[in-house]
Amino acid sequence: RKEIRRIMSTLEKDFTHLKNKGVVHEDVHPEDASLGLLALIMGLVEVWLTDSTLFDLMDRAPRIVWDYLEKLRKS
Repeated sequence: RKEIRRIMSTLEKDFTHLKNKGVVHEDVHPEDASLGLLALIMGLVEVWLTDSTLFDLMDRAPRIVWDYLEKLRKS
């Protein structure tokens, strides 16, 4: 629990920094973006641990996470 809060705090700071620099859309809420990213990663790992034959985690997870981050990025 403590570790999750630390990760969330770090991600929130990172998203706030990126928002202030104009890298992500103005309407991105750093807390929501952080929670979304953490949930996405934890969800991918949980699904893979449940059934590792479903997909190749090392192959697909980076693309899925990148797609999420790209949607937040300002063009």
